[in-house]
Amino acid sequence: MRDPFTPVRAVLAQGSTADGKVWKAWAALWPRADRAQAVRQAQLLWAERHAADPSLAAPTAEFVQQYWQPDDDVVNLYFTLDGVRLPNDSTGSAPAPSTPHAGAAGSPTGVLLGHVGKGDTVAPVDLAVLQVGSDVGKVVVTWQDGSTDEPQLTALADSPVHWVAVPRPAGRTAKQWQFYDRAGTLLSTDPAGLPG
Repeated sequence: MRDPFTPVRAVLAQGSTADGKVWKAWAALWPRADRAQAVRQAQLLWAERHAADPSLAAPTAEFVQQYWQPDDDVVNLYFTLDGVRLPNDSTGSAPAPSTPHAGAAGSPTGVLLGHVGKGDTVAPVDLAVLQVGSDVGKVVVTWQDGSTDEPQLTALADSPVHWVAVPRPAGRTAKQWQFYDRAGTLLSTDPAGLPG
């Protein structure tokens, strides 16, 4: 049962800082809310975010109703450092199950999480977080120096899309992203336009 007031969480990536602190990048998926539930959902999400960043203004009912998407789940991406949530985060959407565009590969979309510090708290790492269709079975990122990474794909409950999180090595930028299906066939290559 999908509950719009109870998010499903998953760790997308983790590592440690130079001084031995453990960082984790999380995705919290808030299942699609109908119009009558949208304001309460937004307030619950804001309460979580506000606890880490007291400068965030509470959402108004008018704002929530204006930007409510009837076919989308809400996804909040954030960091923890030694178990404490940091204010660096990003909130967006993902197609809910059984919507017309659910699970289609399309063009991967993403954000660069952590490249901007907030207040005195700086994110522990620059992290490219991508949303890909469920038909994607493998992602390969090639860096400018020729090295490659093959990050894991993470599912969030019954969401029809998968998530990929790639820490950006210091001083490197991504040269190319490649997306393969489960059989190993290349679906697409993106030499630019994605975070990283």
